[in-house]
Amino acid sequence: MTLPVFESFGEGKLASNGQALTITAPSGIADDDMLICMLCTDGPETHTLPSGFAFIEQDLVVGSGGTRCTISVGWKRASSESGDYDCSWGSNEKAYGVVARFSGVDTGGTPIDDPNTNATSASATSIDAPSFNTAENDTLAVACFIADNDDMTVDGGFDTPDWSGITSDESGGSNGQATGAIQERDIASAGATTGCLYTILVAQSIGGLQFGLKPAVAAAGRKTYQGIINQSAII
Repeated sequence: MTLPVFESFGEGKLASNGQALTITAPSGIADDDMLICMLCTDGPETHTLPSGFAFIEQDLVVGSGGTRCTISVGWKRASSESGDYDCSWGSNEKAYGVVARFSGVDTGGTPIDDPNTNATSASATSIDAPSFNTAENDTLAVACFIADNDDMTVDGGFDTPDWSGITSDESGGSNGQATGAIQERDIASAGATTGCLYTILVAQSIGGLQFGLKPAVAAAGRKTYQGIINQSAII
């Protein structure tokens, strides 16, 4: 198995109300890298992710009334990538978006271990993205979060041991901002992950979810070939 590894990310911020966001491409993209796109908007919205991304979580609306915000997350296997990534939605809102690049992820079949679970609160200073059972050893668990407004710590709020923060940031602007965050953790043995906590500074609408990136399998026949070489050497 080849272990999935976080490599780099690009982001986009829309500090004034609009209906589209361009996310800067992460550095160093190679074919077969796994790209994860997270889009966070203020307000209840229907999201369109960049071309080629399949939804892991689609239009999860967090909160109620005037404090609602929406998160969508999707994946794409890199193939001759060029340029940045464009997202859109239906009405004028501020937005924060990320495209994160991972290497060592399964390049055949379905690379996402998706438990289809999430946690939300209409008013809290933290949220625990719920744990799930991974199907394979050496899965990389990924947790994504959204919060209303900008009451957060840039690249902070990561409060669970063994989880590593990738980013925590917000759209910018005044009033009606959107905050987003991503964390990751290696899961060595198939089974339950741990919950992943994200903390903000003031109680707001907040939500989180987890999913897994399955590890790549070593090229077929490689072990057999090496074994023949070793056997010949012994003879």
